Amino acid sequence: MPEEKKREGANEASPVGDSEDKGIRAAIHRKPAEQEKRLSRGRLAGILAVAAIAVVCLGAFAVTKPPVITEPETLAVSDVTEVPSTDQEQAQNPIAFDALRARNSDIYAWLYVPGTAVSVPILQSETADNFYLYHNIDREPDPVGASYTQSQNNKSFTDPVTVIYGHTFQPDDERADEAFGTLHAFEDEAFFDEHPYFYIYTPQKMYTYQIVSAAEYDNRHILNTHDFSDPAVLQSYLDLVVDPEEADAKVGDIQELEAGAAYIVQLSTCTRPSVSERRYIVTGVMVGEHNYETITSITKG
Repeated sequence: MPEEKKREGANEASPVGDSEDKGIRAAIHRKPAEQEKRLSRGRLAGILAVAAIAVVCLGAFAVTKPPVITEPETLAVSDVTEVPSTDQEQAQNPIAFDALRARNSDIYAWLYVPGTAVSVPILQSETADNFYLYHNIDREPDPVGASYTQSQNNKSFTDPVTVIYGHTFQPDDERADEAFGTLHAFEDEAFFDEHPYFYIYTPQKMYTYQIVSAAEYDNRHILNTHDFSDPAVLQSYLDLVVDPEEADAKVGDIQELEAGAAYIVQLSTCTRPSVSERRYIVTGVMVGEHNYETITSITKG
């Protein structure tokens, strides 16, 4: 892994953002001592100065049972799952988590964004926050990296704001459809309107997220520059998500998010074309969870 950079790398493009901005640290539902301990383990690593992408749409799918694992490191992701099912009546988890975890214990969830090429594991390193910025799901050095969260977020998606990071490459790059590149499809208003949901799977549940907005933001590190334990700060941020300042932002039907009742996930990547001071973020709010036996809707208030 490249040596982690400090302020001199802050102006380069990255899906992460500037983690050193004024030294501010977020509380995110943790005791101060625990938060400081976890934050000290990883800082913003190398930065990716590339952006943009073409769109690939995935069709119907079927998922098989987990395969017998003999050499987990040789398995392709397609060997353990394809595009997952969102059928809320099925009892069996469509993601083969046992096989994925045998391959890499840092895998704890799966992200599926219909209409895009984003159907990928979500990882969180126990030792370095940005390890998967430049490592793949087999922990091998790889400029494509992997989709991941940082230690500021728990793995149960119960933080008010969860950020998942992934790279974007230029449309003429052979890796254009990898990582989070195809999220830029949401820049098209018709596509945005036709694809209102994305889904996150854990070994126990499937969470449904209604897309609130897709817009560019500045490059501040979201979790390190906002104290979301402060209801006023959280409400102000949620208001911005619902009504982004960008003139070309795409917004959905949700007109209000209430601090303390809304749980959002933000998919953060680079802009197209790459601008180091900007990030492109697709935000969804949890509207339901399915434990493969019962379905519970999340409502405000």
